[in-house]
Amino acid sequence: MYLIEKVLSEPGENLVWGLTEGWWHFEDTDIRQATPLLSAPAWEKLLHEEQFADVRSYSLELAGTSDTESGTALIIGSMGKTLALPPEELMYEVRWLPKKPDAEPVSQPGGVWLIFRDELGIGEHLSGQLMRLGCSIITVDKGSEFNFRHSNRFTIDAGEEVHYIRLMNILAEQGRQISGVIHLWACTACAEVPVSGTADLLLQAGLYSVTYLTRAMLNFGTHDEADIRVVTDHAVMLAGDQAVSPGKSSILGLVKVISQEHPKLRCYALDVDTGAYSAEEVSALIMKELAENKNDGLVAFRQERLVQELARFNPKNYPRQEFRVREDGIYIVTGGLGRLGMEICRYLSREKPVKLVIISRSVLPDKLRWRQCLEHPAEGIHPSDMHKLASLLELEDNTGSEIHYFAGDVADEQRMREIMAQVRRIAGSVHGVIHCAAAPGACSQPLKIQTQEKFRQVLRPKIQGTLVLDSLLAQDPLDFFVVYSSVASLWGGVGGADYAAANAFLDAFSASRNARGKNTLAVNWYAWEGLTDPGCMGYMPPGDALAALRIGLSSRMDQVVIGKFDPHVLAEWAPMMKIRLAPDVIRGTSSGIRPVKAEPLPGIAAESLKEVLLTGRSDGEFTVLEKQISLIWAQVLGYEEFDVNDNFFDIGGDSLLILKVLSLVNAQVDAEVEAGDLFSYGTIARLAQFIGDKRAVPQAAPEQPSWAGSTAPEDDALRRLIKSVKNDGISVGEAMKGFEEL
Repeated sequence: MYLIEKVLSEPGENLVWGLTEGWWHFEDTDIRQATPLLSAPAWEKLLHEEQFADVRSYSLELAGTSDTESGTALIIGSMGKTLALPPEELMYEVRWLPKKPDAEPVSQPGGVWLIFRDELGIGEHLSGQLMRLGCSIITVDKGSEFNFRHSNRFTIDAGEEVHYIRLMNILAEQGRQISGVIHLWACTACAEVPVSGTADLLLQAGLYSVTYLTRAMLNFGTHDEADIRVVTDHAVMLAGDQAVSPGKSSILGLVKVISQEHPKLRCYALDVDTGAYSAEEVSALIMKELAENKNDGLVAFRQERLVQELARFNPKNYPRQEFRVREDGIYIVTGGLGRLGMEICRYLSREKPVKLVIISRSVLPDKLRWRQCLEHPAEGIHPSDMHKLASLLELEDNTGSEIHYFAGDVADEQRMREIMAQVRRIAGSVHGVIHCAAAPGACSQPLKIQTQEKFRQVLRPKIQGTLVLDSLLAQDPLDFFVVYSSVASLWGGVGGADYAAANAFLDAFSASRNARGKNTLAVNWYAWEGLTDPGCMGYMPPGDALAALRIGLSSRMDQVVIGKFDPHVLAEWAPMMKIRLAPDVIRGTSSGIRPVKAEPLPGIAAESLKEVLLTGRSDGEFTVLEKQISLIWAQVLGYEEFDVNDNFFDIGGDSLLILKVLSLVNAQVDAEVEAGDLFSYGTIARLAQFIGDKRAVPQAAPEQPSWAGSTAPEDDALRRLIKSVKNDGISVGEAMKGFEEL
């Protein structure tokens, strides 16, 4: 059962009630003694008394509300047990299996290739091999400033986005269309273990560089279709490996999303152990992949060619270990005021009375005032904060646990040092960490329109925040360190390259920390019932998700995927996912129990669609384009009626579903529509208007390169910089820096 209820009483509302029927006419005046509205805790108590299970309440911050908010809560509960499967059936493992390319050599590379040369000599060998095949080679080396020696050799600063823009600008001026890119800057002689102070620097030559390159290519149109081959070393942890570089691993999440958002950019990642192969041998491996691999987005070489696969969890593959929650143990939960964070706080407290250290960005009143604030709400306290106070006090009252709350950004090392100093004075050594902190979902955008500020905002809690925690707790006897990752790191998702990259970092961090003998688990979560956005493949009740987490923590493993997936839907989506699915995942459960088919977003077969009911316009008239788009939405979302002004993401859409919409729009309506357009024009009406306007504008004649004499090179470069600012590709400050360098 789901209730969306007003839970905060206001004088104006009481007056309205009194002028109409009057709340005193209700028969349950014993529970509505002074106000017609029940508080969230009162609702929870009532539902428990009525034998509802898994009762929870969460504050809702509704769109369009002011800072004073209206005090609305989502209250959920279930009658009886809803689990159709044991917890193990919600669990999956990630493994690497030998695999040959799907076909014999398809074609040898040709055209213009851009090589970001490494310091190991791999790029030198590649240049020679490609030139012998007749390719034109442009090399890019790392340096401290932009240098253009001649038409085929560049030096750029890896961390300056404007340098990538200048590079693409020059190639565009020369009229050179790029056939492919080989990015080797993440190939180094050893695995780099980042620390909190150097994390951003280590990301520059890898994650940031590939991001800047992709945006520049998209904004300057220097390609028709192109391959992007990113080569890393020590970015994945395989059997026999001694170390892994989580900073490099973040690139793998990005690579999975690039080609989902822009199918004309075919992006692949290849991870090698540069300590086991010479530069010439690595070059030969890359050349073989260029010719033969057109399907496997992520490949690793360790004596043989391996690909990543998602399979059902097999407990026999992992040694058992004891998982326990210590009585009076001290446990840190970051992001603990969020829905998932609060759920794990309840779980730990139900296990044993513990000391919970909750760290979140919200600033709450001093704990000594919490009860007073609830009894006599003070002006200026947000209703959602009132609900958080009630939830925290309820935890203490019902479980005997102690709550120690601290407001702070987990990525702010100075603030975290202050918090940890207070924690040690109050409680002592820490016994476990659950790192749930994450940036708001609204920060993520498609690469082409994402700003670097927002991109880094998504990375901060998951990358810098994780490293800060690891550093500050290095000497504590932690029983476990759990990081909340996501399936996005495995199968990507349109509009979430930053999110996929951040979670790929967490997956590798867990493996890296385990290699140091410190018990760590990355959990790649999928949708939770009532707590997260609904998943297009199903969602799991919180109690079942936590039961699966307990099994994961009782196994010695680096990561576990936990989610309820409809195998029929998985099979349909498999071609769009960036990870291979094992046969047992597609068939169903490992125990032979037939799963309950997922209810949300069932979709409609294309052949059964003739027309969709459209609303949202007073005259009832809708364009042909609007009708075409509505048919696609119906096929993906499963609805038969749409308001043309509804946003796709407000009515059940997510990063996987938008990928299917993009594919269908490209095939049936307009082949030039990109992922960013679906975000920018998120309603049927706006997308139809965008496509219609685009069709109405006559195609401009191809621009002449500036060296043809029509404009000065500086003028053309300035024009392109302005275009990048307009597209939000770079900031005004970055553009000004680029202008100064022209």
